[in-house]
Amino acid sequence: MNAKETTAKLNEMATGALSEADSAFLCSRLKAEEDYLLRSKAFLVAEKTGGEAVLAAVRELIVSDTEREWQLRGLSVLCRHPSKENLPVLRDCLFQREKPLLIRGALLAAADGGAESAPLLAAFLTGPFSGYLKEDFLGACLHRFAEGGAENAAAWERMLQENAALASLDAVLRAKADENELLTVYPYPDYLSRRAEEKGYTHKEWKTVSFFPRKKRRQKERER
Repeated sequence: MNAKETTAKLNEMATGALSEADSAFLCSRLKAEEDYLLRSKAFLVAEKTGGEAVLAAVRELIVSDTEREWQLRGLSVLCRHPSKENLPVLRDCLFQREKPLLIRGALLAAADGGAESAPLLAAFLTGPFSGYLKEDFLGACLHRFAEGGAENAAAWERMLQENAALASLDAVLRAKADENELLTVYPYPDYLSRRAEEKGYTHKEWKTVSFFPRKKRRQKERER
């Protein structure tokens, strides 16, 4: 399958639930696609679709891939698809000191992870590894979690009642926190476009990655 055909297939897959064959195809693109732009597009499709097999592949990739960019992209996928199955991988990323960017990305994914993430967030915030991150980011993640619904708020309140040190820290961080809807797992807003530029791609080429044609246009592409 050439690049044009792969792009068309990924565009089609982004529209809804994946078949077993589609999931297998997407997993292979996430893990082993050699074309940088196509692999980037595969991660965007995974963010849109999720799926048990796809998320399992993403979790495995976060643990095994040696390139930080793909690990961060994987964490971005997990942000969109919270699950208790994500928690062990997030824990591994949070409680280590060799890769601070993974700590940052994993904390945001945990903040988006629902009420089941509360114990993990509490353990991280009261542990030594939280010192690798700025307080304003810690506060923003905490605010994001606590404002994520009634179940999150109730779970966090239980954590505070059980842990006086956490309650004191919460008061400090929440006082500094502002809602930041633009917060992502990436260290700066144009991280991905700059990574593409470093690999020799133009801005126009990079923009094609995030473009998904509308239904009528996809139909015309299939008819060609």
